[in-house]
Amino acid sequence: MTKRRVKLLDAKRVVALLAFGAALGAALFFVLRQRAMGGSAKTRATPSKGLSQRDPSVCGRLVACYAEALNKQRACAVDDDCVVEARTGLFATLDGCYRITRRAASLEGANQLADAWLDASCVEDLPGCERAPLAVCRKGQCVERAPPGVPDDWRRERVPGLITMFLPPDLRRIPARGEDSLILSYQSAGRTLHLVFGEYAPTGFGASTPDTATLDQPGEWESVNVADRKVLLVRERSVQLHAPRRWTARAKVPEVASPLRALTPSADALYFTLECESRSACDAAPLILSTIELLTEALRAPSQAVPAMTGKVR
Repeated sequence: MTKRRVKLLDAKRVVALLAFGAALGAALFFVLRQRAMGGSAKTRATPSKGLSQRDPSVCGRLVACYAEALNKQRACAVDDDCVVEARTGLFATLDGCYRITRRAASLEGANQLADAWLDASCVEDLPGCERAPLAVCRKGQCVERAPPGVPDDWRRERVPGLITMFLPPDLRRIPARGEDSLILSYQSAGRTLHLVFGEYAPTGFGASTPDTATLDQPGEWESVNVADRKVLLVRERSVQLHAPRRWTARAKVPEVASPLRALTPSADALYFTLECESRSACDAAPLILSTIELLTEALRAPSQAVPAMTGKVR
């Protein structure tokens, strides 16, 4: 074999290797490009229905339909017919963290409405949850068992992410607004309840606020356990001339995590005021106060507990 022929063969081998390398590189480039573009249409991600724009009217209708469907699954004969199901997470604002139904309930229809509520972006918040309730059969319906000492006809009032408590059936929520505080108000024929979350005491809270009350002031006082700490509750008569006699029960729960903590990061207080037309109407104050659970954050450890005490009207 001549040197010229050897050089020609070597040149062909180089060309072949270059062609093979180019083909291999093109194939590799194609594969990487397909992966970067997401592959075939079947593997590409599609937008979630849960990202749709929230329509309050749609959410309201879904909540009403869901509640109606759930109520149909609460028929019972004895307490053992009823069960409590945890609904924490995404459904917490729909069910209040728990739902109570009969043990053999058919929940397919209710669950479909709950899924539709979720797909319609009706989730407003992921609030904290209270302790799990107990279920009981009352008048043929599975309902929550009231805590010890609380009348059976009292109902749980729950404001998601803020507070839960038990109220007499006649107290219903009314509109309320504060300038630098968050206010919840409830009213009936003979009494009005105000709960104010804020840094400052609300107007008219009174000079004898529970944290400054002394035994020399006329009225009644007692310590009430609120979220595992003692709070002083003071009950007073109004002394205004030419005005009907009224009673007011007040309590201040200090160092409460502010529901507006993004604006006011410092610890606030919860101011509790029950205004009554009669003394007996205010008898519910200590029981309402004792059922309060705060869902914002746990109360801070008290620096000094209020000693247990009771007083008489002077």
